[in-house]
Amino acid sequence: MKKICILYDTVSGSTAEIAEMLKDELSLRSCSITVISITKNCDLGDFDILIIGSPLRFGGFTSGMRKFIRKNKQRSLRVKGTRIEK
Repeated sequence: MKKICILYDTVSGSTAEIAEMLKDELSLRSCSITVISITKNCDLGDFDILIIGSPLRFGGFTSGMRKFIRKNKQRSLRVKGTRIEK
């Protein structure tokens, strides 16, 4: 079973809602899904697939998500990605 992390940042709560909807949809495909706010500590190495979500603020990700990506860029690129089959 694939382990998927949906990592999100949110301002008004909408991205958190979408992350939960995505979790519900992916759960139908026999995947283990964990939804984590960017404000929580997490070990990306525990997951096979990483999905990030952020509201667009002034044409880009939130500053918190940009910082997270810069800080974890090399490690995140090493997270194994696979296609989920229906």
